[in-house]
Amino acid sequence: MSVITAEGRKIRKAILWAAGLVVGLNVLAFLFSRFHKTEVVDGPSGSSFVTTSQGVAAWRALLEAQGLRTETLDEPYLPYNLDPSKTLVIVEPFVLTVSASESDVIRDYVAAGGRLVIVGSVLDAFLQDVLDDPPTWFGTSIGESSAESDDPLMIGVETLQGRGFGRYDRSPSYRTLAAGDDGSTVVAGEEGRVVLVANAGFVNNGSIDRADNPILAVNLAGGRTVVFDEHFRAAGGLGEPSSALGRLPGNWATFVQLGAVALVVWLFAYGRRFAPHQLVSRPFPPPRSQYVDSVAANLARTRQPSSATSRLAAAARKEITRKSPPGFELAQAAASLGLDEKEIAVVAGGGQDDQALVAAASALAKLKETR
Repeated sequence: MSVITAEGRKIRKAILWAAGLVVGLNVLAFLFSRFHKTEVVDGPSGSSFVTTSQGVAAWRALLEAQGLRTETLDEPYLPYNLDPSKTLVIVEPFVLTVSASESDVIRDYVAAGGRLVIVGSVLDAFLQDVLDDPPTWFGTSIGESSAESDDPLMIGVETLQGRGFGRYDRSPSYRTLAAGDDGSTVVAGEEGRVVLVANAGFVNNGSIDRADNPILAVNLAGGRTVVFDEHFRAAGGLGEPSSALGRLPGNWATFVQLGAVALVVWLFAYGRRFAPHQLVSRPFPPPRSQYVDSVAANLARTRQPSSATSRLAAAARKEITRKSPPGFELAQAAASLGLDEKEIAVVAGGGQDDQALVAAASALAKLKETR
């Protein structure tokens, strides 16, 4: 177990303050969102509850404003929850697939007189499971569509515009009600009980107010109660969160996520580390004075200063010999190398007391430093 240094405590304190700041900002953001509510409801594309540009809450509100009743299907397709007197609307069934039993339920619903409206991108497999000889959906962009039929569904509709994409190929089993330059955008089959709208942009919030889109949106209901299918989104369809966290409102999810990050940072900063702590700075040797004091203490224990003095003087003379020209005179050479008179006398062999020991050591030190 390591001991956290003063510097480590400062770092930990800074991290705790940072974590506290993150939590505090999230709390403020949460409180602000609670007291400053907006009307925007985020969620998966095609949902009748979503008020962003990709939702169809405006379509649902438009139908209700026209006096039509709307409902929500939040259970799998079963005989008891598909009433043939109503219109079932499935919007943006990106990856929706059905079991054999569910396919039979939808087919029976249409055969019994129910109206099925499928809007937006859809898998061919789904269409083939629930319809006979359906057209194929293609994800190509078509800017504007024009009505090509006098079908009651197109009464009052001349042009359709949407920011989305999608078209159907022309099929002998389905009548083209509206089309663009590259293909059909609204087709009908099964004696008008099945309507396929290729581009969800005709009815979503982002462009339902364009051209004659609102008229088509109302006509699709056929004067019946409209049931918006939300069950496949609630079951984890594309764009629908499949976790509990993903089902929270956006600001709540952000609050929980950032709070979790702050908690992890706090635990890491507060908990003890298992490895030795990292030194803040490089360790340096002790000051020279401490070294000299320790050497002096060791020499004092020997109680033989004369022996130490003799060795230091011999070493000093060796240095003088190495640094002086041949035929030098010791005293003169020592003076030229910076030694004082007392140091010269000790190096020459004079003195055995403590003062001489200090002078010999000082002389050797000077000679070591002199080049």
